[in-house]
Amino acid sequence: MTKLIVGETANCRKLVKVNMKNLYDQFTTLNNLKLSERFIVCLLEEERQAKNFNRIKKLETIQETINNAKKFNILANKLHDGIHIVNSKGVVVYVNQGFKRVSGFGEEIIGFHISDLAARGYQTEIAGEVLKTKKLVNTALTSPITKVNVTTAATPVFYEDGSFMGVIIIDRDMTELEQMQAAIIKSQNNIKIMEDEIVIKDRALTQLTKASKNSVLIGYSAGMQQVRELIGKIAPLDATVLITGETGTGKENVANEINKCSTRCEKPFVKVNCSAIPSNLIEAELFGYEKGAFTGANTTGKMGYFELAQKGTILLDEIGELPLEVQPKLLRVIQQKELIRVGATKPVELDVRIIAATNRNLYQMALAGTFRMNLYYRLNLFPIDIPPLRARNEDIPVLVKHFFSIYNAKYTKAAWFLPDALSLLYNYSWPGNIRELENIIERMVIISKGTDAITKDELSPLMGIAAVDSELNSRLTLAEKVEALEKREIISALAAGKTVRETAKILGINASNVVRKMQKYKITRNS
Repeated sequence: MTKLIVGETANCRKLVKVNMKNLYDQFTTLNNLKLSERFIVCLLEEERQAKNFNRIKKLETIQETINNAKKFNILANKLHDGIHIVNSKGVVVYVNQGFKRVSGFGEEIIGFHISDLAARGYQTEIAGEVLKTKKLVNTALTSPITKVNVTTAATPVFYEDGSFMGVIIIDRDMTELEQMQAAIIKSQNNIKIMEDEIVIKDRALTQLTKASKNSVLIGYSAGMQQVRELIGKIAPLDATVLITGETGTGKENVANEINKCSTRCEKPFVKVNCSAIPSNLIEAELFGYEKGAFTGANTTGKMGYFELAQKGTILLDEIGELPLEVQPKLLRVIQQKELIRVGATKPVELDVRIIAATNRNLYQMALAGTFRMNLYYRLNLFPIDIPPLRARNEDIPVLVKHFFSIYNAKYTKAAWFLPDALSLLYNYSWPGNIRELENIIERMVIISKGTDAITKDELSPLMGIAAVDSELNSRLTLAEKVEALEKREIISALAAGKTVRETAKILGINASNVVRKMQKYKITRNS
């Protein structure tokens, strides 16, 4: 038995008897001496005087063991894992700070047998199994005190001679790993959502690119660029669109473009001109009817335009002409995604995108009580207003080229405009918009001799009648045809009169009426 004096100063000494062979089993005693501090180990008086080399070597070995224990303690407390050691007799001889964090047990259990700790919540099964079998044990458990989930590895430790030393038990906190796994799952879900969005956007972009190559929207003015941008934003979505613009501006072409760029492009696209259907039939035509619903009805019933457009898109052109009594049914379709056929009681579910178009001011109509305000707000979810041709005359050259290519090919000719004729087009007000321009060019191609260059003198006689023709030849109601003629007369009178008063005299009406009609038709003095 070797005697040691261990202390910080000569005035604070503790005598420890150490058996070199069973030094590990006495680790508790050494550990309780606060080995993390600096100690002075000296020989007893009689041993300092001894000259026995072997005894000195033993003391040096003990000092080295103590130093190593200090280093082990420092390193073990740096680890995030919980570590505790049980000797061969089942006594806890070491606990690091990590073990206290995951289990709730600290240095207070050092020196206790594991069986004595069971009542305090220490899980004895793992260390007990290794003490019994001398084999490695791996398991997962939850601390009854801290509720921390851990994976536990209990490893048997042996001396060099093969004798059993004890068990070192390492507990790894799974909280962070579980949080990481949850974060990974969340990230994977987010990635899946992003991938789905990318697929949808890629499909929409492909559709937009494909449609733009075959676009019927001609022109590069700021107004048309804005229209294209709006189409690009709304086309891939299923939102309702309201297209507004004067007669002849190309509202149907915009509707075609929206459909071509949408995800429903391969589904039905049903076009309905609300002004062309008799008011007494429009409900049955739009929403369908059951057999025997009214006199003259089909004996088997009939699907309406909305059902024909199922999964696709419906264009309600001239929506301003929809009878007031039918408007609540359309509102129901938009709000509830269902309709009831004429003569039926059960609703039919619908999956139809709605595009509406009009050359009328629906808001003013709603204020006047001729159009439902709630229906107006439902339709006006995403408005697209097409500028008149007079507001984008920089597009005239490309439009002229486009129409000449169509009608020269159609009539096997090669007509074109001389510069003076082209300048006449620039300075014209275009009350009939693009439809009027197309009408003029087709007529000029027809009357040309085949390879004629059309002059200003040849073109000017047609300018006075083309607008009226384009308006009256279109599918307009009587009221719209009257408005077209009235608009044309006002523009002509403005050209002849220098002031509003003079214009009023030419037209035979008072000046205030001229001003109101100019506002109604959006006519300016420049027109």
